[in-house]
Amino acid sequence: MDISTVEVLILVVTIVLAGMAAAAETALTALNAATLRSMEERGGAGRIIAYLRHDPNRFLSTILIVNSTSLIIASSMATLLVHGRLRAPFDTLVGTLGLAIVVLVLSEVTPKNLAVRQPSAVALVVARPVRLFSIVLAPVISLVGAIVGGMMRLLGQGGGNTTVPVVTEDEVRQTLSLAEQSEELTEEETDRIEGVLDLDKILARDVMKPRPDIVAVSVDLPLMDALDIVLREGHSRIPVYDESIDQIVGILYDKDLLRYIRENEMTVSLRDVAREAIFVPESKHADDLLREFQRKKVHMAIVFDEYGGTAGLVTIEDILEEIVGEIQDEYDVEEPLMEQVNTDEWIFDAMVRIDDVNEEMDLDLVADNGTETLGGFVFERLGQVPTVGESVQENRVRLEILDIEGRRIKKIRVTREPIDGAASPVGQN
Repeated sequence: MDISTVEVLILVVTIVLAGMAAAAETALTALNAATLRSMEERGGAGRIIAYLRHDPNRFLSTILIVNSTSLIIASSMATLLVHGRLRAPFDTLVGTLGLAIVVLVLSEVTPKNLAVRQPSAVALVVARPVRLFSIVLAPVISLVGAIVGGMMRLLGQGGGNTTVPVVTEDEVRQTLSLAEQSEELTEEETDRIEGVLDLDKILARDVMKPRPDIVAVSVDLPLMDALDIVLREGHSRIPVYDESIDQIVGILYDKDLLRYIRENEMTVSLRDVAREAIFVPESKHADDLLREFQRKKVHMAIVFDEYGGTAGLVTIEDILEEIVGEIQDEYDVEEPLMEQVNTDEWIFDAMVRIDDVNEEMDLDLVADNGTETLGGFVFERLGQVPTVGESVQENRVRLEILDIEGRRIKKIRVTREPIDGAASPVGQN
């Protein structure tokens, strides 16, 4: 029996339609919100894609109807082409299976693989045909939609059309990683964007200047003495306290102080010169704090602890440094927070976070009682007032105190010992 040209033509057309539907399903569902917005702004097929995605139930129904119908017809044509043209039943079975595999590869596997690799390009090609089929098949799609809607309500999933998901934080981070690997973004640019993403995970206690490091002036101090402190410390804003630093009454601005001195109003109290201070809890998130700074047009806040005492102070610069890195001005004396001596030895500022030490040296130091800094970790392990030269041992890691200011640890040498324990002593236990 001769192979009918019509049968072959129907088979080819249905395979093409099924392949288009399979590619459209993969490509259109793979586009994220940012890509959709960009394509919509360019107009043309991009606007059609945005329209289709706005009603996902409709475009998915269109694609599935076209795909399923085409595959059924293609399978029937393939069976008709093989049946009666091969002699033995086994040959017929083999021929049918072989043609079915060919149909599957051409109408499902290949189109979907292409759409996964080039979703935007494929979406632009299939957008108009899918839109056309959605118009032609509108009655059928409405019927299918009503049936599906009823079934979803029975399953407790009713509630209208599904909205297009926004770009997730994980997707942004993956995009940044890929952009850095392809050298479209530098490491510094990637770090800055990730710094913005991390702001909602950083608390005020993580970025604040701790209480012992606060430079503050008493409300009873004469204006000229306050000016001497401002000039010596190089700060444009200094907290003003009454009796103790736990009772902050305001923030002294250098320009306000200079204006009173210039006008020779030397008998004015610092309480009258200082501006109102804002207070935030240690648990306030950095992104919320930054918005509060912007809303109230201030640059400094006093951080209080759970007992209402002063835990530290935080400035807008402290938050920005989480994004752009350390900011040095003309008054800052630049001292490295960490310095690598060799592969197994580093010198850290005691205020460096334990997580950063672990990351730099590939360690697994774990602090107790919520301690976050390396200095706090060593102080906790010592259990006494520290002295220079003392050290603590934590598994294969030795931490030696190099510098102390008062009772505060300033510098720590961290040495990672070899597995066999052979290492020269770096301090006394």
